Amino acid sequence: MSPTFAPRLEMFRPISMVIIAGMNHAGPQKRWTMSKAGRARVAAAQRARWAAQKQQQAQPERPKKRKLSAAGLRAIREATKKRWAAYRKAHGSLA
Repeated sequence: MSPTFAPRLEMFRPISMVIIAGMNHAGPQKRWTMSKAGRARVAAAQRARWAAQKQQQAQPERPKKRKLSAAGLRAIREATKKRWAAYRKAHGSLA
């Protein structure tokens, strides 16, 4: 049998034989687990990455909020009343 002909024989093998040939282990394989020390190292490294990211994103301190003086508030109220009076005069006293 020539070497180029041998792979072609695989086509004629029944599918059940291919499936059984692939199951040569006796039962489910054990999953690989990480040691507690390894997990602790990974967690510490991730926490360090998060901390570095948080430091980069730190916002500059905002300026303090300005307060409105009593006189300024009084001026706003008077102007608003004046505006509403003009509106009512122009549109009748519906509003």
